[in-house]
Amino acid sequence: MILTLFSNLVFLVLGNALPCPPTITEMPVLVTWYDPALGGINCDVDCTTYADGTLVTPDDYGQVSACIPEWLGASLTIEGLGTFICRDTGSAIVVDYNEYYHGWVIHVDILHEEPPDWNYQLRHWQLNWSPVPEPSINSGAFLTVGGLNGSPGCSEDSAHPATMQPAPPEQFFSANRLTYTTNGMGGNSLAT
Repeated sequence: MILTLFSNLVFLVLGNALPCPPTITEMPVLVTWYDPALGGINCDVDCTTYADGTLVTPDDYGQVSACIPEWLGASLTIEGLGTFICRDTGSAIVVDYNEYYHGWVIHVDILHEEPPDWNYQLRHWQLNWSPVPEPSINSGAFLTVGGLNGSPGCSEDSAHPATMQPAPPEQFFSANRLTYTTNGMGGNSLAT
């Protein structure tokens, strides 16, 4: 295992290099569901309040989603499912390389009362605010768990989103996870 540091970004290299991530707008969302009323993995700390500070209400089911922190406050339209307000985040709401789909995905949880038939599916999406901010994973250089653009195993040609094939529920986990963290100076960075 090799630890590589590039301007506030820390990546653990775990053997084989992954393809470079495409821009965030080229990645599909991997849609799952959650219900804070169930507790446990459905909420990180306070199960009564979203990350934006608003209280969870019964009217929010089917209307609210947990998104990456950069999307808080935006409306997210997911193909075939509808439009959801990004009010929440969570430890599993990340941008990562998904082994099953063989590509980079954006995890999104939709507030729902029971397991839906669309659970663990990839969908096209649109963020409804202007302009759409580009998260820091591709501002400046293509970054990957395997290295920087031009290094072995990573090139602009290898950047690709996940394929849009359905996955069985047991295949959703990916150990190659990148998460956003606040660097304490008002900016965001990636951490593993």
